[in-house]
Amino acid sequence: MLGNFKEALKLTHFVRIPLVTRASLPQLLKSYSRIEKDTISGVIPKGAFTHPANLHLSLGELSLTTRRKVEAALKILRSAIARHEDRPLTAHVVGIGNSLLSHYSRDLPRALRLFSRLEDPTKSLQRFCQGVNSDLRDEGLMKLRPFENGQVPLQTRVMDTRRLARDPTMDKQHKRSKPRIDATNIHRKYKDFVLMEDVRLQELHISEIGLTKVQYEDVMVAGYRNIATLALPGNAGDGTEPLQAETEVRIPVRTPRYRVR
Repeated sequence: MLGNFKEALKLTHFVRIPLVTRASLPQLLKSYSRIEKDTISGVIPKGAFTHPANLHLSLGELSLTTRRKVEAALKILRSAIARHEDRPLTAHVVGIGNSLLSHYSRDLPRALRLFSRLEDPTKSLQRFCQGVNSDLRDEGLMKLRPFENGQVPLQTRVMDTRRLARDPTMDKQHKRSKPRIDATNIHRKYKDFVLMEDVRLQELHISEIGLTKVQYEDVMVAGYRNIATLALPGNAGDGTEPLQAETEVRIPVRTPRYRVR
């Protein structure tokens, strides 16, 4: 056991599965455009939509304060992937509305964040996420507070106006307050809308908590720095191409980086 359950963990990283690939990117951009241009959506602040490179499913936050803990987390993740064999993980990204977690604000008329749910009729994704989460908590690497009903919430944040005020790519003088969205009509119309269908999930990342500046193609965007990347089941050497979005720019190295296949 690497952690002490009685001590508060210093949370430094989180486990995430990116949801956008080269194949699914056109679907997402088309969905974003449709919602943004729909007159019932009202005025959506520029930059409110989650950047495609940052759209992800979070499996939980970690305390990786030493190299030993990083190695332990990697061992657990490798084992979870091996148990799943070579069956690819897939999901549909559906709907726009409140978080599945009740402690998040439910105020649609004055929303700061909006979420989509992930649907997987086979339940394979839920089982995989539960296994990863449970194993990391048992090893003392993940915060102990379980998710509601004990299930990892299969959701992703598709809009967030809070981050507009702390986007590290913006000059201080241009940073703005947190604009709210009246999402009542958006939710009513798009609660079952499919933003992306049959997305084949390709990679799992251990990422540092907090946004930083990363380079996406020719522009700087707010993104996450990954310290480890692992191929998900069914993706090793099969020619699939993840959405490569991150090239670190002047980021201090605090923990070792790995790429595991």
